[in-house]
Amino acid sequence: MKIYLILSILVFSSNALAQLNPSARTEELATFRGDLEIKMDKTPYYGEEHTTIKKYFTELQELNEDLENSRRYLRRFNDYIRDIGVETFCNEALLEKEKWTQLIKNCTKNNFFLCSEEVKLYPNIKGVLVNLLEEDVKKQMLGANSCK
Repeated sequence: MKIYLILSILVFSSNALAQLNPSARTEELATFRGDLEIKMDKTPYYGEEHTTIKKYFTELQELNEDLENSRRYLRRFNDYIRDIGVETFCNEALLEKEKWTQLIKNCTKNNFFLCSEEVKLYPNIKGVLVNLLEEDVKKQMLGANSCK
């Protein structure tokens, strides 16, 4: 009975993950990014700013985890990026390198890093996302200026 229950949960979670809408997920990520950009210049950062910053980077990490855990969702996500275009996806969802560099500066005070660790790991998080994608999409993403 335990095995049946565990298998049922795994199948349900796999199917639920596959039902996620890449468009809605990208819109949510874009919203978190917009919120982050609004808060970036409000230094020093306090609780609300730290929460907003962490929310964007955590959502991006969770997207990577979902893509790693579901081949069907990964296929749907690749198809979605092909449909809207790599440049559009990057412009909407990914933080530009210059803004990330500014965020790193704003998070550093007296050689102490005051923001969540995910901020520092952003290039790695973005690299994981790119590496999860199918070869044609990955190649486009690596070549697009808005994705760097």
